[in-house]
Amino acid sequence: MIDSQEYFNNARTLLLRECCRGVEELQQIAPTPYMGTVIHINTRGEANLVGFHPGMRRLYKHIFLQNKEVKQQIVDYYRALGYGWCDIVPLNRTDWKIFLWPKT
Repeated sequence: MIDSQEYFNNARTLLLRECCRGVEELQQIAPTPYMGTVIHINTRGEANLVGFHPGMRRLYKHIFLQNKEVKQQIVDYYRALGYGWCDIVPLNRTDWKIFLWPKT
């Protein structure tokens, strides 16, 4: 049986890998006028699931993205890469986006 803390941490790490893109990947995402760089987080249907183990509660991306500590960890990551502003928002019930603006 998997430890519940390990299960939770694995799910959180999986989400952070999707949200915290590498420098090379960010360079391939073209900034959009007036919106900066937009990172789409797939939270539709089964893609929203980041943790599943028989006998344990399912863990979902959208729940982690609502957590202040997780959001702050993502913001801190992008600020360390030189972005001046980072916002993590749900655009509707199923679409989450990360908006990044360079320092001016």
